[in-house]
Amino acid sequence: MGPEEVTVVIATRDRCPTLLATLRRLCALPDAPAVIVVDNGSTDGSVAVVRHVAPQARVIELRSNLGVAARNAGTQAAATPLVAFCDDDSWWSAGALARAARHFAGHPRLGLLAGRILVGPEEHLDPTCERMARGPRLPGAPGPAIAGFLACAVVFRRDALLAVGGFEERFGLGGEEALLTMDLLTAGWTASYADDVVAHHHPHPGHRRGRRRAIVRNDLWTMWLRRPVGVATGATLRALTPGRLGGLADALAGSAWVWRERRVLPAPVERRLRMIARVSGRPTGVRNRTTRFRWASSSVRWRTERVAGDLHAALRESDGNACGAGLGPHGAHQDLDPISEGVFRLYAITSTTPGRRPSAQSPHDDAQLLARYARTRAPELRDRLVRRYLPLARYSASQYARGSEPFDDLLQVASVGLLKAIDRYEPARGAEFSSYALPTMAGELRRHFRDRSWNVRPPRDLQDHALAVERVTTALIADLGRSPTIEEIAERTGLGEDSVLEARQALASRHAVSFSLPASGDDGPDLGECMGTSDAGFDGAENRATLARLVRHLSHREREILRLRFDEDLTQAEIGERIGLSQMHVSRLLRNALEKLRREDRCS
Repeated sequence: MGPEEVTVVIATRDRCPTLLATLRRLCALPDAPAVIVVDNGSTDGSVAVVRHVAPQARVIELRSNLGVAARNAGTQAAATPLVAFCDDDSWWSAGALARAARHFAGHPRLGLLAGRILVGPEEHLDPTCERMARGPRLPGAPGPAIAGFLACAVVFRRDALLAVGGFEERFGLGGEEALLTMDLLTAGWTASYADDVVAHHHPHPGHRRGRRRAIVRNDLWTMWLRRPVGVATGATLRALTPGRLGGLADALAGSAWVWRERRVLPAPVERRLRMIARVSGRPTGVRNRTTRFRWASSSVRWRTERVAGDLHAALRESDGNACGAGLGPHGAHQDLDPISEGVFRLYAITSTTPGRRPSAQSPHDDAQLLARYARTRAPELRDRLVRRYLPLARYSASQYARGSEPFDDLLQVASVGLLKAIDRYEPARGAEFSSYALPTMAGELRRHFRDRSWNVRPPRDLQDHALAVERVTTALIADLGRSPTIEEIAERTGLGEDSVLEARQALASRHAVSFSLPASGDDGPDLGECMGTSDAGFDGAENRATLARLVRHLSHREREILRLRFDEDLTQAEIGERIGLSQMHVSRLLRNALEKLRREDRCS
């Protein structure tokens, strides 16, 4: 496959200036691809302007705003095996689509390839790409496995996308990627991230009204459409915060449809999603733009009481008051489906037992307590300070939370840093304790990752070289649009070529691959079953050949005694009865025969 096998599809609405800039950049590429512009009912004259300025681009004019479903129309109109999506404020770099086509040609089961996104004029790497790059390496894919993507820079195999039904029309725009990825994985396709397929994204400064609310709604719909009840319930509980109640209300309004269309992922796909989340450090199906929420048992009732009234108000504002009308005395509704009913039962349980918000302590009390401990070093004061500042340790640990490290382990490390900060803090210096404790805990966490996060720990200088090579490689890929050579990496890092090769080998030992992973596809054998092992038959064949050569130096009676002893496993007395000799005579002959074999073996 080459770039001529790729069609670029752009969905747009009322963004004529940025759309024209994107089209100019795409048409200026050395391998300019075919372009299809799908207009979502624009009112700013975008269609006429595009047809005049870029006649080589095909324009599909929709009468209304279909949101994400506009990409389906562009996919159906494309005549190439591959379809690359970008927005009206994003575009592909030179050579990116050709490299994507080569990846698809080399991996027949690859259905989705997410590209590397450089944001803004400064071309910062999108944080989502950083997480995708940390995904596990699985057979049948050119790069790390992913459980989602950003639609402004992604390439699909057209047949695979159409076979799973494309983008869900009800989702509108925002948070639509995770559901499509799950459906592709369920259909047997793979989804991967490629660092050498580069796209540029200059986000439009305008803000689409209701986008954040739609993202929360679509994330919840995705969870309940495909994930197990426990995972979906956890996502719903995380939405019980004031900033996300509008999205939760919209999700509840469509819960009847969700319950009808719910199809839980097969167990192998669910295991793959959990593994990707564990390795890449991100909850699968939840976009980084939404707020994460930890459901702390100490404050669950207080939080529920705080948001219950806001949730009811948001429900009444949702479409047609679908879920807000007819609420019972505890927020229940007689005609709700199981999803909505479960959320309202949570409110009924928590609101019947009024809770209390955890008490706060003033900064003046903290300073007095720290000063008293600095003077007396009393253990009970230290315990009070630890309990008081443990939330600070939890916050510090959350900043370093990754999928490969359990959060409880990070909290323990941060707590050790907190203890060190309490013991070393000097109130006389006048600095705030938090200003001293946070760097101390951060240093303890960084030391933990430096010393513990390598599966095979190389020497410290080799670790530093490996991390430097990793940073330089990432920067050179962005600059060159391709994978750099060893010479280029060595020149940028100031290391020798042998040191660069050694550092890259060290990087390969940073993360281990589980033998329990499937070797090819979800239903194939595990990697452990495909690993080669030493065949004991080779040693046996060698021993038999050696023995056949040595026994030629024995007499017929000695060979017969050895056969009866070691082949038929007879005792010396039984051998004597078989050949008409005493047990003592058999023992002497056996010993002489074995000594003769050893002597001949040493001589040879």
